[in-house]
Amino acid sequence: MIPNNLNESLKKLDFKRKQWQINIEVVLVLSLLFQIYLIFNYWNDLADTIPTHFNLQGEADGYGGKSTLIIFPIVSFFLYLLMSLAHRFPQMINVPWTFTEENLERQIKLVFTFLLFLKSEIIFMMTFFCYQSIEIALGNAQSLGYTPLVLVGGIFATIIWYFKKGYSIR
Repeated sequence: MIPNNLNESLKKLDFKRKQWQINIEVVLVLSLLFQIYLIFNYWNDLADTIPTHFNLQGEADGYGGKSTLIIFPIVSFFLYLLMSLAHRFPQMINVPWTFTEENLERQIKLVFTFLLFLKSEIIFMMTFFCYQSIEIALGNAQSLGYTPLVLVGGIFATIIWYFKKGYSIR
């Protein structure tokens, strides 16, 4: 967390979002709305029991009620909101190195970028799972394939990038 002696410095900094960041936020909100659209659009076409769990090969190995699809937009919205709050309350950000007067602005901007990338990857992954679960339930697809492994790999790559970059500017 940001030490109390740096709170005044924090208030003086300008953390307005750049246009590319705003564009990403708009796409993320559209992705959240797309999840809801998918569920409402295909609800009556879905069987009461659908695939709800998949093995590492992306094949269904667990089944449940179609109402479990509602979990995707709920979890997505909660994670979106939680990761977006850091931009509103940067004083709550906690990193594994010390904030100083010299690195405060760079570190906070890096955290904002990291959270935006991470939020994007998670929301897109949840949207993919929602879409592909419906496709499999409808018989239009056989499995998730290896896409989830690639998506999770992307998340780990983003985390590694953040720690390397954050460490270098501490």
